[in-house]
Amino acid sequence: MCRLAHLRSRQLHSAFTWRPRFSLPHHNALRCQPRRLGLVFASSSPRRELKGEHTHKKPASTTDQRRDTPGLPPLASLQPLSVLQLQSEDKIQLGILFGTSFVIQLGIGVIIPVLPAYAQSIGLSTTDVGLIVAVPSFASAILNLPTGLLVDMLGRKRPLVYGSLIDGIGCVLTAMSAGLYSMTGARLLMGAGSAVSYTAAEAYMLDVAGKFPAHRGRLMGAMGAVSSLAYVMGPAIGGVMADRGGVAAPFALIGVSIILMVPLFRLLPETRPPTATLSSLRLGPLISEARKNFGVLLTDRNQQSLLVVQASLSTGWSASLTVLPLWAAATWGSSPGDLGAIYSLMALVGFLGSPLGGVLSDSMSPKVAISVGAAACALGFGALPILTDIRALYVSACLIGLGESCLMSGVGAMSADVTAAEQRGVQSALLKQVSDVTFVIMPITLATITTQISFEAAFICTATLMACANGSFLLLAGPRQPKL
Repeated sequence: MCRLAHLRSRQLHSAFTWRPRFSLPHHNALRCQPRRLGLVFASSSPRRELKGEHTHKKPASTTDQRRDTPGLPPLASLQPLSVLQLQSEDKIQLGILFGTSFVIQLGIGVIIPVLPAYAQSIGLSTTDVGLIVAVPSFASAILNLPTGLLVDMLGRKRPLVYGSLIDGIGCVLTAMSAGLYSMTGARLLMGAGSAVSYTAAEAYMLDVAGKFPAHRGRLMGAMGAVSSLAYVMGPAIGGVMADRGGVAAPFALIGVSIILMVPLFRLLPETRPPTATLSSLRLGPLISEARKNFGVLLTDRNQQSLLVVQASLSTGWSASLTVLPLWAAATWGSSPGDLGAIYSLMALVGFLGSPLGGVLSDSMSPKVAISVGAAACALGFGALPILTDIRALYVSACLIGLGESCLMSGVGAMSADVTAAEQRGVQSALLKQVSDVTFVIMPITLATITTQISFEAAFICTATLMACANGSFLLLAGPRQPKL
């Protein structure tokens, strides 16, 4: 048991008197590392003797109350940097989150290369394919913000369960689609379900990572590594499945897999007890609460800096998915197989870089991880216009993949640091909204720059925007003050 040492100095010499469970004023308390001695020392001035032989009970602080929240084991936040001790409940939570995240991200990787071919196989035009690709993002952009508010009010678990179920059903219906209208409806359902489940899952992960302030970066980095590994495997698996089972097979398999994950989500303990029931929600108070919560986040400089970084990250993704493949094919004659190798290499480097971003976040600060990642991305995109060797392209791709993974780890760690538990759903939704809106704007913008000017101009624009965003982030972000 941790004890307090009460030092009395009545004469010229000093004597130690040990008293268990004695609470001292805050300005007299000096804590040591709990893992080294297991003691908390306190000293008192010789002129001011502490009186009272009986035991005093220390009033519960806000931090103590939050540690008693259901689903959040107490004292986890006191663990030192070098050791991460997980209780059985923590292992279950992280195991389910990591496993299901891998399946979902694998599904995205499987679907991306197959969707255009599937749409064309049922008679859709190139314009229709563009519509089918954009429909889920449209649904997400509409639902992100209200979903974030509901996740904070109704808890994380129910939105995670129902959102995943809707997403899985939409994916299965996509596999059964026979025309534009049926596929559009199915894809809308997928977008709606993923908007709900993604926001709930992000908020849940921030809650879990928030129990371990000294390890937040590592945990978010590990989640990023899982996602990157899934992206490495997804396209190859999707191609094999489409060749052997037809282009609709990947959608059916991923949809069924997501539905089968729903019972696993039901095993998770709730980390944010509901503050309202669905039947008690009213539109007027809901709008008022939304304005309050989003207003608090939008006026916070740390949250503003994260929104800038998220927009920058989405700009880089837009360039990678829109300009990079067209430029590689036009300049180097890269085939679809070559492009697949480039993207797999970027994802593989991301798998290795995500833990690095987590370590930088924990050992130094999330600001360092974000700044290093943004600088690497800007350098990677800025170098593309001056490349003279195909091998240098792979080097730049590695630099971009490394930078993006560090950015994602840093954003996750900083989000857990600067966002209060009761606002993590809203904050996750706000970040996703910025990402979705950027994905609507930047691909069109960069494609227009490419058409009207050149590929090189699009890359320089991307690098400049990411460098400016990094500078803005450094100006906006404040010192690290973790919120439990």
